[in-house]
Amino acid sequence: MDPQGQTGITFGSNNRFGNVTVSGTVAGRDVHIGPSTESLTPQQVIELIRSLQDEVDGLDGAPAGDREDARDELDKARRAAEEGDQPRLAKKLESARSILDGLGSTLPSAVALAHTVQSLLMQIGGAV
Repeated sequence: MDPQGQTGITFGSNNRFGNVTVSGTVAGRDVHIGPSTESLTPQQVIELIRSLQDEVDGLDGAPAGDREDARDELDKARRAAEEGDQPRLAKKLESARSILDGLGSTLPSAVALAHTVQSLLMQIGGAV
């Protein structure tokens, strides 16, 4: 890294390079991450929410209150999914996404979770 921490790769100066080859799986070229066109079953939604709750529990560095709030909203979302209450499910997922998004300014892993929640919202067709 350079002294200011601005770049991840530094080649110095006055260097000459031949052909550069990139092999293997490359994000953006070989892997595209985004909402799937396949719909989720209610059981898959419930399992994904449980998985998200576990991830939220593991957010080291997040204030305990915010972590608890996000987990609580995900728990309410899970119960709404179990009851088939789509509007409440969407509302609680949006609330959890908002909390996680707020944590993202200091905790990058929370941003990834917020994006996962947003993708789930798009999957269930419930962007609020």
